[in-house]
Amino acid sequence: MTHLSAKDVNLKRSGRNILKNISLSLGSGELVGLIGPNGAGKTTLLKVLLGLIEPTSGLVQLNNIPISKVSRKSVASHIGYLAQGSPCHWPLTVEKVVELGYLSRGKARNNDIASKLSLLNQAINKLGLSSLRHRLVPTLSGGERTLTMIARCLMGGSPLLLADEPITGLDPGHQVDVMSNFLDHISEINGVVAVLHDLNIAAQYCDRLILMDQGAIVSDGHPKDVLTSKNLIEVYGIVADISLKDGRPLVIGHRGRGGHDF
Repeated sequence: MTHLSAKDVNLKRSGRNILKNISLSLGSGELVGLIGPNGAGKTTLLKVLLGLIEPTSGLVQLNNIPISKVSRKSVASHIGYLAQGSPCHWPLTVEKVVELGYLSRGKARNNDIASKLSLLNQAINKLGLSSLRHRLVPTLSGGERTLTMIARCLMGGSPLLLADEPITGLDPGHQVDVMSNFLDHISEINGVVAVLHDLNIAAQYCDRLILMDQGAIVSDGHPKDVLTSKNLIEVYGIVADISLKDGRPLVIGHRGRGGHDF
């Protein structure tokens, strides 16, 4: 089981507070939506949690060990990462890029050819990439590339997956497919944290939402407790009608900062 935590994390750059007193705990058994307006600090927070950026103060721990003291190989075996925009510059086919995810499973598993082939086919089929498996990734559309890199993350089998805007640029059908795959990934040992901009998708699929604004966590909890009229006005600057469907909020924004109806 993987446990990732941050305690009193701050990040300053050029005299500016990028992250402010961030404390949170992430792990298995839940799909967490990290939400907030552009520039709120969501991507930076993911990179700090991964140990890619060192905070100015505070502590990030992976399984109760400071992440700065954990080898990058060990971090990769515990945490999968889908970067924003799903960059991939390798002149490789979809099949080969997805297969690379298997490297994080460890030496013993990498020698299991039958297991690797089974997992490869499963990852490719789940993301609807069968017809693209022999295409070179640089020739794909942005959405197709995103699906490929998500399949690569799932192929890696890391218990905790951090995904930065995984459904941005995807059509509605593929957005549903991706979020459904994330739900399928959730278990007693697996968890997912996804940066999302669509509040209704976040509310529908996520067990927990973390709302950020100006580098700080404004609210952390069940979607109905986070997506409130007060939070939407203060953080997004929108007036919205909020109703509950099956205990989850449905947000219809109709007036923004400029006073215009949506």
